[in-house]
Amino acid sequence: MPICLCCHEYYGKENFIRKERVLCEVCFNKLNGKLRKDKKENMPYYYFYDYEGLFQELLLQYKECYDEALAPIFLNDYLFKLELIYKNYYLVLMPSTDISFKERGFYPLKEICKDLNLKRKEISYINQLSQKNKNKQEREKMKDNFKLKSEFNKEDKILLLDDVIVSGSSLLGAYNLLKPRVKKVEVIALAKRKERAFISKILC
Repeated sequence: MPICLCCHEYYGKENFIRKERVLCEVCFNKLNGKLRKDKKENMPYYYFYDYEGLFQELLLQYKECYDEALAPIFLNDYLFKLELIYKNYYLVLMPSTDISFKERGFYPLKEICKDLNLKRKEISYINQLSQKNKNKQEREKMKDNFKLKSEFNKEDKILLLDDVIVSGSSLLGAYNLLKPRVKKVEVIALAKRKERAFISKILC
């Protein structure tokens, strides 16, 4: 019988859209995941969660307390739909810095997306500058800090994926880098942080 990765209670009810469940229905409902749409300048994007409450606590525990076991929580319920809708797209993940990798020992977004069965291409940072603890003005400067790591062509369709949209500047920079070089770019983030959102503290 499976155990919920959030509350650690046993549950046994299967869900047809997931190969293997990772959350009980109570915790799944608390996350309040649903597809939402927004826009940052010329970039329309979709996201699943508001960056608050249980989702925020779990993501902070995953990324800042290095709890790799939580990785399947954030995208598991959308794997089937994403693979169906974007089967002819290349997946491009927003990159992590080498500094972050040295701190954590893993790439958070790569682990979250490891079971997403889509072809991959990559972009990378020009300068390895962490966005951690940067204010809005400092994040704005990050939008020009990207370069192509893979070869892209005019027939490519791209799914650009990030974990949390804060100001949206970095994601917009990556979008503007890719858009003139490919046929189509669609953007999805796991969550969007509301303005002046409170960042809760996690005890590791």
